[in-house]
Amino acid sequence: MKISMLMPVYNCPPDLLEKAIQSVMTQTHMDFEIVIQDGDMARPVTNNVQARRLFEELGSKLTYNLSPDSRDEEKGRSGFYQALNACMTRATGDVFSFLASDDERGEPDVLAVVNERFERHGPSPFLLYGD
Repeated sequence: MKISMLMPVYNCPPDLLEKAIQSVMTQTHMDFEIVIQDGDMARPVTNNVQARRLFEELGSKLTYNLSPDSRDEEKGRSGFYQALNACMTRATGDVFSFLASDDERGEPDVLAVVNERFERHGPSPFLLYGD
């Protein structure tokens, strides 16, 4: 089962983003993708050489989109939830998981546990959450 990690970002410190991504890359369940929606046109995370290298390393496992900061909805810009919706639109996984750009996914077996729980419950919709 493919798990889509949804990451809306805005002015994210590259070192925190790298830790978040590395925490997904070290998971034992490798059927995942990371979908990043960056809303900071002035300082996109791809300005950072280290972030660009990490994105290249992930190849097809990562989708990155840069769009205008939409904190000001009167100017037609989207906010956090619009960015999250954009991530969901681009995601191709069976399960969606939200990962803030300054968080880490946890122990290396977290995605394996998520996968096992969703497979056990079948196609009926359900929500899984943890500490």
